[in-house]
Parts: sequence; C-alpha cells; structure tokens
Amino acid sequence: MSMKQSLIELVVNGLAPRRFQMGRITQFLRRNLFTVQLHDGQFVTAVMPSNLLHIAVNFRHGLRTRYISVAVELRKPPRMARIVDAMESGLCGGVE
Repeated sequence: MSMKQSLIELVVNGLAPRRFQMGRITQFLRRNLFTVQLHDGQFVTAVMPSNLLHIAVNFRHGLRTRYISVAVELRKPPRMARIVDAMESGLCGGVE
C-alpha cells in the first residue's frame, strides 16, 4: 500500500512543477496574508487558503517547532502567490 506524497515532499524531491517553491512563513500580515521567504532568499506576499489556516492559528513558536514550512505556487501578476501546503518544521525532522 503506497502512501501519497504531500506537495512539500514533491517540491523538496524536485518532482513538482517549477511554479512551486519551498519557503517559510516569516510574518503574519492580516487575515490570510503572510510574508514568505523562499528557499532562494526572495520574499513574497502569499495568501493561505482557509483549509490550511489552522496550522498558522495553532502554531506555537518554540524549540520543537521554529517555523512553518510552506509550498508556494508562484502565479503571474496581478495574481498573488498562493500557499498550497504547510507544515510545522524545526530542529528535528521537517523540511529545509
């Protein structure tokens, strides 16, 4: 029985389309908008869909989980970047 890989795993393994990038949330802006630092150092403003907001709401910054890793879909202007997958990440395990 094979398990379906998450989009974050596909991006990390290089199996996702190029428009998807890895990053981490660095700042909450308002409601469902976040500043995300991509793996290449660029900062983008991204919208998080309501089905993933529970991860940001329940996030507790600390030693076990230092940040939230996200897979971001970069879209052509005027559309904003969109967070398509998220997970808590830190010192042990996780991505990046």
